[in-house]
Amino acid sequence: MALRPSEKIAPLPNGSLLMEHVIEDTIGRGGFGIVYRVRHPRLNRLAAIKEFCPSILARRDEDQAIVPYSGEEGRYAEILARFEETAAQLCTLHHANIVPLQNQSNANNPSYVFMEFVEGLPPSTLVE
Repeated sequence: MALRPSEKIAPLPNGSLLMEHVIEDTIGRGGFGIVYRVRHPRLNRLAAIKEFCPSILARRDEDQAIVPYSGEEGRYAEILARFEETAAQLCTLHHANIVPLQNQSNANNPSYVFMEFVEGLPPSTLVE
């Protein structure tokens, strides 16, 4: 069953394996993505992974892949390309106020961005 475009895409469940990492928690979400706190089981290292999933253009299918709604394939591809371009640009930046991006991948159909996990309060609690 497809979600209505107005509904948010459900995050992957805690304990799911995502690119050799185990999802521990969903730590953020917005109109174009979900951010997970993950742990690499062999290395015992935390990371954050952002999953590209624009709920207005796509849904999660029965295999947990993100797929565009019928008729939205062009817009989805355009926004996905921008997301990946931005990730590639951010990987080249080194600044104290920007969380370092470590990698970008296209497994399970959507795009994923790997970031250093930085412990702290969510930005929503710091901004009025």
